[in-house]
Amino acid sequence: MIYKVIAEFYDLNDGCHKYVPGDVFPRDGATATDKRIRELATDANRCGFPLIEEVAEERARKRVKKNAD
Repeated sequence: MIYKVIAEFYDLNDGCHKYVPGDVFPRDGATATDKRIRELATDANRCGFPLIEEVAEERARKRVKKNAD
């Protein structure tokens, strides 16, 4: 599964890495547990609202490639 950031946040489980809308979660080289993904995809986090959403893998790959160019 690939997830897209929909609201800016600092991941406290990843050394306070800053994510901004449009980023892929987790970032390259990082991992996230299923529990952490559920927290961030729902309101069960410190912000109280979803911060990421699942996206189709092909769309996410195109976005990552576009950002790398």
